[in-house]
Amino acid sequence: MHKSLMPHTQKIVDAEIERSRCKRDAEREQSKERVSVTDQTALLNLDPRRILTGEVEIFDDRDGTPCRG
Repeated sequence: MHKSLMPHTQKIVDAEIERSRCKRDAEREQSKERVSVTDQTALLNLDPRRILTGEVEIFDDRDGTPCRG
């Protein structure tokens, strides 16, 4: 999408992601933080920008058996 046609909020989100990436590149030596899907408190306290920029990885630690209703 052409930048002039992009909604204002999307421009802000893209700028924040880019700023976070630049900051992360400067701190590249840090290991990636992993948060479990079942750790609801940690997920709720987590900044979504950290997930978007790849700083935090969300992983599924559930047993994998499908739920049947």
